[in-house]
Amino acid sequence: VHLKMLKAECMRRLNFLKVLSVKSWGADSNILLRTYKTIIRPKLDYGSIIYNSASATSLKMLDSIQSSALRISLGAFHTSPIDSLQIETNEPSLHIRRKTLSLLYSTKIATRPDSMIYPYIFPAENRNNIPTRRTRNIPFCERIHNYMNDMDLTFPPMIPITYRPDIIPWKLHTPPIVTTLAEYNKHDTNASTFIQLFNEISGTHPNFKHIFTDASKLNEKNGCGVVFPDCTMLYSLPNFLTIYSSELFAIKFTLERILETDHYSPCLIFSDSMSALQSLQQRSPTHSLVQELQILYNKILHANKHVIFAWIPSHIGITGNEEADVAAKEATRHPTSIPNLKVPHHDFQTYIKYTANEQWKLQWSSTSTSKLHEVRPGPTHSQLPKDITRRDQVVLTRLRIGHTRITHSHILNHEPQPSCDQCHTNLTVRHILVECPRYDEQRRKYHVPEDMSTALSDATKSAKVLKFAKEIKLYEHI
Repeated sequence: VHLKMLKAECMRRLNFLKVLSVKSWGADSNILLRTYKTIIRPKLDYGSIIYNSASATSLKMLDSIQSSALRISLGAFHTSPIDSLQIETNEPSLHIRRKTLSLLYSTKIATRPDSMIYPYIFPAENRNNIPTRRTRNIPFCERIHNYMNDMDLTFPPMIPITYRPDIIPWKLHTPPIVTTLAEYNKHDTNASTFIQLFNEISGTHPNFKHIFTDASKLNEKNGCGVVFPDCTMLYSLPNFLTIYSSELFAIKFTLERILETDHYSPCLIFSDSMSALQSLQQRSPTHSLVQELQILYNKILHANKHVIFAWIPSHIGITGNEEADVAAKEATRHPTSIPNLKVPHHDFQTYIKYTANEQWKLQWSSTSTSKLHEVRPGPTHSQLPKDITRRDQVVLTRLRIGHTRITHSHILNHEPQPSCDQCHTNLTVRHILVECPRYDEQRRKYHVPEDMSTALSDATKSAKVLKFAKEIKLYEHI
């Protein structure tokens, strides 16, 4: 009943798209897609992780909502394959979206082991908590397990999110950061000037020990390095971490070592990541790793130790920074990362989205026989000419997908497939644009490329294809 009501509501909202999508004067396809994502897709998303347990037949009724919205937005011909519509709009199927949303939700719950929902999603040690009713519907925890296996992923330990911080916000101190070197443009300033400024910072803190941190990402491997006055530490990190989080981990390992030992205070911590340093001064950070760093810093203060951060540009000849860079690159070559390292859930959520998109790409590349496959090998943003009319957009989209009125209306009219009068072969978009010798002169006139991908993927070439279509009287039959 819920899915039927949901479909009826979404069908009603599709009328907005129909009003705005008139082929002669309608809105831009990007605006129509944004409209779909604003007023229709949220309705489909809401509660999808729950109703995703419904039967495939019941869920299939919602697929027509998405395909209709994409077809209306693009102005695609009625016979256009659904997978081509999804690739052209860079909008995955509802099944992939529901699976991704379920995994994102589970990742968030993984940061709250004290939550009442946690044992039902991660029941490895709580199997007795799962109801043993006989039902065709697969429990949510089993679906999550299957999704993770499909993507070849495992949940890493997550940094827990707490709403009761160890230090109340108004007593939380943020670290001082020296940004003197940031006042100079790296591309316009000589390296020797930066080194001189670095020496000035060191001179104003004569008794401070210098510690340098850096992170690196090479060949999909993450690592960070920390150069202390008496040693250099290398840390191999999980591959899915962003370089931003890797820089934060380098600072975290530094602060932990300062807290554990007494011979590094007072100290200056130099980092070439401005974003990481600036995040430490946020009053209400949302990044769980930043929250940990702020608590670590305050524990250091309570231990009567003095720490100051400073930003320095990379690769300008500062010895400590160069050594940290070498250490970080070396850490990426280590085969295994730190065991049981708790990571921020934001990074793993980003990696889930990336993995789902890569699987979709692979599926499109390996199984699709659509005519669009020749033009677009994967789900990327299309490049259409700027400042073109809605009608021009519709024509180019239909040419790219390979389904037009002149080549595919016979399917709707139950007629024989049309053929080329001169070549006596099936009439297709490819034949008209690049093969038929009847239009060789017009192709040379407008410099239409000989391959479909170049002709319809490049914005400049697409504009020439439009002129070519108008010249041969094809434009009005698309």
